[in-house]
Amino acid sequence: MEIELRSPDVNIQAYEEVLFVAHSMGGLVVRQYLLANPDIANQVKGLFLFATPMKGSFFADVLRLSSSGSLARQMSKSFDVSTFLSDMRDRWRESEFGYMIRSFCAAETEPVYRVSRVVEAESAELLCNSGFVRIDEDHFSIVKPASSRSFSHSVLRDWFAQIFPDARQLLLQEESEATVLVANCSVGKLGEIVEATIIEEVEILGYQIRSSGFLPRDWRSSYRNTLWRDKVPEVIIIHLGCFHEEGTSDEAYAERTRDFRNLLATIIETNVKVFVYSRAFRDLDGQEFFRRYMTPQIFEKYIVSGRLVAFPVRSIQRFGSEKTRTEVRTAFNGLMADVLP
Repeated sequence: MEIELRSPDVNIQAYEEVLFVAHSMGGLVVRQYLLANPDIANQVKGLFLFATPMKGSFFADVLRLSSSGSLARQMSKSFDVSTFLSDMRDRWRESEFGYMIRSFCAAETEPVYRVSRVVEAESAELLCNSGFVRIDEDHFSIVKPASSRSFSHSVLRDWFAQIFPDARQLLLQEESEATVLVANCSVGKLGEIVEATIIEEVEILGYQIRSSGFLPRDWRSSYRNTLWRDKVPEVIIIHLGCFHEEGTSDEAYAERTRDFRNLLATIIETNVKVFVYSRAFRDLDGQEFFRRYMTPQIFEKYIVSGRLVAFPVRSIQRFGSEKTRTEVRTAFNGLMADVLP
């Protein structure tokens, strides 16, 4: 990658605005390139780095898991990695890049081959002055989104729109035409399979769909603008686990439920309908779940008034079956009975 950046065919100086998107060691190459070429700083609008390690002994895992690591092997033998990374961090902070260039970073949460994560969050987050998010993918799949609605793709798209106003206008135009909003959060690969199936069936019914901004895992009422910017949608499609932190403890589940309750409270006066799906509704009927874990006001406004459907995900492996697809369409039509597409 560094060779490509220095190639005469890649004339970065010819562009008025440049945005770098890099993965893993590619992020190190980009930072090193900018440190060596400070004259282009004014052209660089930002960096978006997926799982780029800024500290730690990550090379051993990278080399072990990579099938084409001959250059990296030579690099790792030629100098002390920890010293190199420490020096890069210091030089970046001391330069004008630390405040001039907006850096957004994403970290993996899943292990590779069920063994270990290659880059830990605390390493990926360093020097990120414009935001940080965890994505439920491993070190390699984090940059291989299954579709344009995958969380990693949506996060990059939304950040791009923040950097370039023209792109934001295109998103606003898309928003004005769609009546169904899909909550953009990290639900993992299995969750994406379920979400994709629901979206397909809703589109078959004739509804136009857009995505929200990416949602933080800890919901606050002040975050409502991440759901929609101008036009209020008719319905939101959302996974109950949107706000689920890592872990399977009772505390983690309680926090998930609390954040979801806060989200509903935030939008309760908008009359937006909610299509929420989860495996949690297999064992506990959706109505009973909301009676037990939500406030009386939320239960009245959403369940009693018919503004919310709690769709059970009984089997992810069978979720694409025609039977389940029919159930999705029936449930969605029931929710939207008074809203014509």
